[in-house]
Amino acid sequence: MKIIKISKGLKKERGVWRIVHKAMPLPKVDNYPEDFDYDSLKRNLDRDIKEETNDPEGELDFFDRGTYGVVYSPQSDPKKVVKYTFDRSEIQAAKKVWDYQKKWGTLPQHIVGLYDFGPVPSSKNVYRLVLEKVNRLKEEEQDIVAGLYPIALEYLLSDDPDTDEYIIEELDIIINNYKNKEKTKSFIKEYFSMGEWLKDEGFTMDEAHGRNIGRRDNGDLVMLDYGMLSK
Repeated sequence: MKIIKISKGLKKERGVWRIVHKAMPLPKVDNYPEDFDYDSLKRNLDRDIKEETNDPEGELDFFDRGTYGVVYSPQSDPKKVVKYTFDRSEIQAAKKVWDYQKKWGTLPQHIVGLYDFGPVPSSKNVYRLVLEKVNRLKEEEQDIVAGLYPIALEYLLSDDPDTDEYIIEELDIIINNYKNKEKTKSFIKEYFSMGEWLKDEGFTMDEAHGRNIGRRDNGDLVMLDYGMLSK
């Protein structure tokens, strides 16, 4: 199994997730999207977090938002992101990822690394995660994944030889949709390899579409969203 060493920062912070951080409404940042204060997700998160304070990572910039959470980029460390979320399954998955990192002393090859996680005190429903920041997939790779991931799920769940024949035919259709066929084949192999690794390590790849997958600087494909890993 290919591994990469945990950074010194991760080693130093190995136990800090158990520190109880003071709760807050969502951190105030200067670059929220226009009208974001009226966004239903932000209002619900603000309402559920009762006390105001600064984030333990310091000053933050808005980075992204999803269905259940808001993601920030700490100004003090461009290699991290901070996520506030309603999705309890992300915390359940975070425990699995943390145990993996502790057991092997490595970042998971195909999952973003974890630096800190836990509930936001004074809130019954909001959780906070500090994660490794990785690069988004290229637009063409996201497009390939849109058609690829349901085929990959079927492949990973089935032992039927007839299913394999069907999957090969479907993959040929995808490959023929792109001018650079060898590059497309290579990406498909990477994607299937990630799925097999996740399955072997006890994780899942449900909803592994383009926005939920990134790439480390070393080239590894990684899952960005912890919610899908706990099922």
